[in-house]
Amino acid sequence: HEMEPRNPEPLLRLAEIMLRLQNPRMAASAYRTILAFDPNNLDALYGLGNTYVALEQYEVAVEQFEAALRHEPNDVRFYNALGVTKDQLGAHEDAQTYYRKGLEVSPASASLRNNLGLSLVLSGRHDEGIAILQELASAPGAGPTSRQNLALAYGVAGDTEAAATVAQIDLPPHIVQQNLEYYATLRAVGHNGRSKPQDMTHRGPQAVAALPGRPRDA
Repeated sequence: HEMEPRNPEPLLRLAEIMLRLQNPRMAASAYRTILAFDPNNLDALYGLGNTYVALEQYEVAVEQFEAALRHEPNDVRFYNALGVTKDQLGAHEDAQTYYRKGLEVSPASASLRNNLGLSLVLSGRHDEGIAILQELASAPGAGPTSRQNLALAYGVAGDTEAAATVAQIDLPPHIVQQNLEYYATLRAVGHNGRSKPQDMTHRGPQAVAALPGRPRDA
């Protein structure tokens, strides 16, 4: 693909389409072309990091996000992205540090707060994580994602009754039951700081949108 060095938009759009089509290798090629012209293009660094996450090359993804933060330390996308990626690696304390740094820049970011809460739950700090997720789920305008993240947190913490009560607000009974069984599986496996958030999301997308495979914007 030819491109104007000063106009990366066509390749950015192409790369985003490739990601949506689950073709991260083609997306990575487009992002790298942009970065060859403009090594500090934040959108390309963010997108390239996302493609490496999609390819489960988490350490390489971290390099892209950290490079972007060195150039623009107030872009909260990269704190969130680094947090999610560190969670994928099981480095939950590092992830929580990034989420908190992002919240220093953008205290109202629901995405950062949600991911911090889920990370705390993953690392066994159930009460702290649930407190954050409760606040998000009870906020005016809170949607199903916030409630189902809270249900997941209750389930992982072993409070099956609370998990069912919250889950059934949005989900039919048979899906609620499937989710409760999945939460029980998670508890049996255990989350000791080496588990990956995406382990909690692969099954039953109706259940939760917690910490997806690619970092979300804050």
